[in-house]
Amino acid sequence: MSEFLCGRNVTLVRLTVAICILVVLIAQIGLWNSQLRFNGDESSILMTVISIIKHHSLNVYPSYVERDFLALGLNDLHWQVPPVNGFIPPEHGFGFPAFVAPLYAVLGVAGTRVALIAVNILVFPLLFLNCVWCGLSRLSAAMACLALATVMPWEVHVGLVIPEILAGTMTMGIVSAYLRFKQTRHWAYALATGLVTLLLPMVYLKYAALAVASGVLLLANRSLRINPATYAAAPLAAGYVLLWIAVYGWSISIGTGAGPQQFEPAGLSHQFWAAFIDRENGEWVWAPVTALAVVGLLWWRRSLDVQAYLLTAVMLYATLYGITTLKPGYSAPGRYLVAAAPAMVMLAAISMLRDGRMYHARFAVFGGLALFSGTILFGSIAGYLPSAYFRAFPQFY
Repeated sequence: MSEFLCGRNVTLVRLTVAICILVVLIAQIGLWNSQLRFNGDESSILMTVISIIKHHSLNVYPSYVERDFLALGLNDLHWQVPPVNGFIPPEHGFGFPAFVAPLYAVLGVAGTRVALIAVNILVFPLLFLNCVWCGLSRLSAAMACLALATVMPWEVHVGLVIPEILAGTMTMGIVSAYLRFKQTRHWAYALATGLVTLLLPMVYLKYAALAVASGVLLLANRSLRINPATYAAAPLAAGYVLLWIAVYGWSISIGTGAGPQQFEPAGLSHQFWAAFIDRENGEWVWAPVTALAVVGLLWWRRSLDVQAYLLTAVMLYATLYGITTLKPGYSAPGRYLVAAAPAMVMLAAISMLRDGRMYHARFAVFGGLALFSGTILFGSIAGYLPSAYFRAFPQFY
């Protein structure tokens, strides 16, 4: 597809990337008023942030007692973890709040949202480069970026003070570091691959499901597997574990909100599809272009290692929610799998947009579903969506 990189097609590529940025900006402007009120776990995360800044402590109890939630514009807020001897640990881990704390201290809530949007937009150059390094043309890589920009769950969450989008950006960072290591064999990229992998569960423990997928890259690439730099960040992980034990004891549930009673492996066969096709919270329902990730399961291409990594990350993360009995509650649609949205889009792109037979037909299908996803995105912002479309899907939650 070298002809797509010449003459007028270069202009087409640049136009596609510009449209991608424009879609994000328009969507965020349209969503801004709705994001001024807190969604899901944002307020609890920000209480941990305030505790870190104001009390220099991971004990959130004093922040509740002193009603620090008033600074968030809330009249009342109840703790999610009951206090024990005057101690409430961070209710959703301490990794992401520690990352947000300096942003909040300098910029406040609104500024933090803007800063997170700026950080998370890094996913676009990462996705673009990943697609090119996996053999796609620049036009196809630009189309993949545009497709991600139309994913309604991604757009809704990109400016929220929750770690979902950051985790998705980190998965693209892992792929980029790995591909650069394959190209250069430089130790710095091995270090980056291992470091970002270890940081995923530190951001929030549930992202361990995404981190485990990096094992596929180790199995596929012996040079990465035997490079000491890959494991150089292990002491950081050990320190995190010790801090977790100091804060939460040996409990996982207190810092994640999900105890053993919330998991039901026997229900996996029924529940696995819920986060994909539930009419109110399904990723594929609200962003049909992400459903093309299924092609990556059926149609294997040259980049077997990267494709296997992306597929494993999506499957493990979906399995995590397939065995849980927790419900999305008050949160934006697609929350459960939004962290895997970049992986799904890239998986679809490297499977469907590679040069070869029927390229234009495949490109048209991919582009058509991206356009459909964009219609849902802006239809939801405008407050008009045809209910008949959603009634066609089952309701699991």
